Amino acid sequence: MRSRGKPPMAAAKEPTTAIRTGTWRFERPVFVTRLAPCSEACPLGEDIPAIMALNGKGDFAGAYRKITEENPFPGICGRICFHPCERVCNRGRFDEAVSVRDLEWSVFKGAQTQPCTAEGHEPRKGRRIAVIGGGPAGLSCAYFLALLGHEITILEQGGEPEIFALGLQNSSLARTDLEWEVSRILGLGVGIRHQVSDQAPEVEDLAKDFAAVYVSPNLDSDPPRREVAPVTLGSGLAVLDGRTRTTAEVPGKEKEISRTAVRQMAAGKMAALHLDLHLRGAPSGQIKPFGIGRLGAVSFEVFKLGVTGNIPRPLQGAVRFEDVNVAHFQKMPRIHPASPQGTLDRPQSIASARRCFQCGTCTFCMRCYDYCPDLAIQMDGRAKERAIDYDHCKGCGICAEECPRGAISWVHE
Repeated sequence: MRSRGKPPMAAAKEPTTAIRTGTWRFERPVFVTRLAPCSEACPLGEDIPAIMALNGKGDFAGAYRKITEENPFPGICGRICFHPCERVCNRGRFDEAVSVRDLEWSVFKGAQTQPCTAEGHEPRKGRRIAVIGGGPAGLSCAYFLALLGHEITILEQGGEPEIFALGLQNSSLARTDLEWEVSRILGLGVGIRHQVSDQAPEVEDLAKDFAAVYVSPNLDSDPPRREVAPVTLGSGLAVLDGRTRTTAEVPGKEKEISRTAVRQMAAGKMAALHLDLHLRGAPSGQIKPFGIGRLGAVSFEVFKLGVTGNIPRPLQGAVRFEDVNVAHFQKMPRIHPASPQGTLDRPQSIASARRCFQCGTCTFCMRCYDYCPDLAIQMDGRAKERAIDYDHCKGCGICAEECPRGAISWVHE
């Protein structure tokens, strides 16, 4: 009986890499890191995806340090911020927004179990700067200027910093939490000089002791919406006046007070960067490269490195919901705090942070590698290295379509 032979079939004896199919392409994919909408919406410009990634690993101390790179008051914001980040969270259009504010509050309460220390300040530069007023704007300005190495004195017309009045206007802010936040800022070497109103010196009189002055808005005043640059008086004193009209003669609703307080923190941060640029002889316009998205926040982390440094985070090109491939995510309800303090426990915090889409950030999920029909994606998750073999990438677009986080873009050739 004759055995049946196998039908003839083609068999390649040489690898197909010699066929450069990349020449068929008219557009090419590129790996990108884009701005998350939550970071764009944050008045203080926090790098929220990075904070969520640290929380998701259980590194709450690292998350706290990451928050304080851009925000001097995680405890206050974690309690009263109007959280615009959650309103624009892409996850909110899929199921429910990530609990950004609850996580910030939980991280702050965890940090309070450790000694209150301030980190990251540069060596003293010899520039003495006065900050008039110890409200959210004044203390925020003092914080960032101290981190930049300036010698700061807060001139306060009361017996204590004005920020403590926030606890009287908002019932959710405990005095002990406010004291902890203020002591951390003073730990940077920031001094306070208390004085009564009728003995307070005029701004011009401060020229003999200080190189610059920031006049912060009162606690009940919304900071100017337009950018304010320092001016130099005849005495050589640089003055940045951050005052504006008073919003109300009596305290308003807690919601409006909270908005004003957070906006003042952002205004104080902006004032600090403007004053530092001014004292270095740089024009105010040089602050633009450090802007985050379209809504006016700035990154202190990037400012310290300068525009010539390796930018550690994306500042433009916010990821919209349409850029996210939600087919790779599972619906998961928002996690709410159950403790009397309003904090999430460790398992809750990790699970809540992992709900973050990580918009615009490559997490080496390998989806592009798995779906590429040309085997043109090269990924090393351990080394955090990625590349595209353009000799063989045909530009089919599957990698960009399948990317869950909008971290692959297109360039026309």
